[in-house]
Amino acid sequence: MICGLGLGKYRSFVEYYRRTLHSESMRKAYFGISLSNRPRFDAEIDQLKRCLASFQYSLFVFVDVYSFTADQATEMMQTAFRDLDASDVLIVELSKKAIGVGVEVGYAVAKGIPIIYLKRQEASYSTTVGGSADYFLAYNGLTELEEKMTEVMKKMVKNDRSGGRTVH
Repeated sequence: MICGLGLGKYRSFVEYYRRTLHSESMRKAYFGISLSNRPRFDAEIDQLKRCLASFQYSLFVFVDVYSFTADQATEMMQTAFRDLDASDVLIVELSKKAIGVGVEVGYAVAKGIPIIYLKRQEASYSTTVGGSADYFLAYNGLTELEEKMTEVMKKMVKNDRSGGRTVH
């Protein structure tokens, strides 16, 4: 059992994810959000899952999969880094700033993983994350989130094929 998950014959969540939840034709989008902020974003996460699926991406929400105790901090970060390494893009929701999400952003920058920074329009802008992200979008409601995310994904998919990335 890994982090309280009954994974049966699988050695790690990455293996479980790749073989059961993540079809070979789907790419993986790691979603970074603080555990305390997560309950307020059910609708946005559902919207992102639908939007990303149309681009052959599955959304992996770390805080929905794992549960760690305070004495498992090292294991938590090792797990997060391993799952980020297995991801094609990092999407962070920072309507409420979170140190852990900032660490994930720094790791993604170091590894060359594209970063999409999301926040509600009225939320404070993180200059640290904004300066590190490949794409930024502020949104008012689910419709605008879907529209803007669709545009970002079109650019990202196009740039992936051409080998370059741009900042939005």
